Amino acid sequence: MDKILELIGINKTFAGRPVVKNVNISVLDGEIFGLVGESGSGKTTLARIILGLIERDSGRIFYKGREISSLLGNKLRHALMDMQIVFQDPLAGLNPKMKVASAVKEPLIIRKIPKKEIMPKVMALLSDVGLLPSFADRYPSELSGGEAQRVCIARSLAADPKLLVLDEPVSSLDFELQEEIIELLLLLKKQKELTYIFITHDLMLAERLCSRVGVMKDGEIIETGSAQDIFKNPQCQYTKQLLEDAI
Repeated sequence: MDKILELIGINKTFAGRPVVKNVNISVLDGEIFGLVGESGSGKTTLARIILGLIERDSGRIFYKGREISSLLGNKLRHALMDMQIVFQDPLAGLNPKMKVASAVKEPLIIRKIPKKEIMPKVMALLSDVGLLPSFADRYPSELSGGEAQRVCIARSLAADPKLLVLDEPVSSLDFELQEEIIELLLLLKKQKELTYIFITHDLMLAERLCSRVGVMKDGEIIETGSAQDIFKNPQCQYTKQLLEDAI
């Protein structure tokens, strides 16, 4: 498989404290790449750098072989539309004053989809994530956690991305809802030929879903490889400890 994303020497410091240190990873087109580690290890900061939500201090980012870290203005925005993120807390990611239909159609408007096509596409996206048309008129406060996460996924898909960064997408849900959302994500990946970066502290979930994994500790990628190799024969003591704690 070809590389869809490559990070070379990514660094970020906040208030004099390095939070991402010389990160080098590549993500293959069509795979689920797992980024695992404890809370505070730098996973979410790295995700935000990939999406352009936080500026890196140094390093280079390549998307589909093209360096996007040097792009500016509309060229950068166009490149980043191909990459979307689904956050851990779905309700925090939705405007409480905005109905579901308005939230989902925002990316369609940015993509300059003809006005007459927008609402049919909103309804199709809601159907894709398992929500009835009636959800279009609901506010976030009228949604359960699982329903809100489905809306967030629909909104991300409205941008017609090729790469989705899933930042702890099920950790705020109970087990039954977790399973439903995971099955939905796997179905959408297949239907829409997506690539996922799956960020999690749940190593058992990463082993189940991911083809390759990067282990992050104190802002650094300390180990990377196939999920089978990482979880069956970890090389770093930190990874061994994470696995022992997960059992």
